Amino acid sequence: MSSHIHMPQWHAGAIARALCTLLIAFQITGCSNLSFPDSQRWQQAASDSFRDPKTFVPLIASAILAVEDYDEQLLRKAVKDKPVFGDSEDPGDRSDDGLLFMQVMAMGTALLGENDRQTGNTYWNRSWISATSQLSAGLVADVLKNTTDRKRPDNSNFKSFPSGHSTQAFAAAAVAQRNLKNTSLSKNALLWTDVGLTSVASLTAWARVEANRHWPTDVFFGAALGNFIAGTIYQAMLGSDSNLSFWLEPADDQGWQLAVQVNF
Repeated sequence: MSSHIHMPQWHAGAIARALCTLLIAFQITGCSNLSFPDSQRWQQAASDSFRDPKTFVPLIASAILAVEDYDEQLLRKAVKDKPVFGDSEDPGDRSDDGLLFMQVMAMGTALLGENDRQTGNTYWNRSWISATSQLSAGLVADVLKNTTDRKRPDNSNFKSFPSGHSTQAFAAAAVAQRNLKNTSLSKNALLWTDVGLTSVASLTAWARVEANRHWPTDVFFGAALGNFIAGTIYQAMLGSDSNLSFWLEPADDQGWQLAVQVNF
């Protein structure tokens, strides 16, 4: 049985706060299966994300650089020659710009594509799952930074491993790519958007090396970490027998209202 509950018309800020409160309350209290998957679904999602080339290729590259001790050699050459960004640009600024672009793309693409309330593949669900995927990747990166205590190449602090910019850029790329698969884009168009997003994420990550803020192993591992965590969470949670869905729809007085669908 399905029922529709139409909430009073609210301002955008109130809607956002109410939505976050509902999500947290339902998850903490266990009153709803809010797109929360079982262990088998988590395992399958983790397996698929690990076998993704954007996870295992940079992971292998990071391991090779660490084992063969090429890390410092590659760093010194990158900082000296700046083969990608050159001397005319500040790689640190370009990295910040790239990360912002990727995060905007990740959240913007969540509003594209189908809005299937029955499966839970809605604009709202894609939006909060996209945000959760990226935030989770960033949190794991922060935990690793505080536990590994690796000194940055510029000696500024001991939070070098892994690169947060690289982790978050590739997490955003993973989210945006999956969001776009919900659209009507052709396979060829999806391929080129994948190439474009991965390229921007890669440049965002590499800029941290040329800026002397991270070792190459930091950014390669961060790329693998971001893609793995974001891909796992997104795949596991989206479309997993949701009992609760949210969406915005026009109100009678030309405003907007938050609608909630509960299946039970």
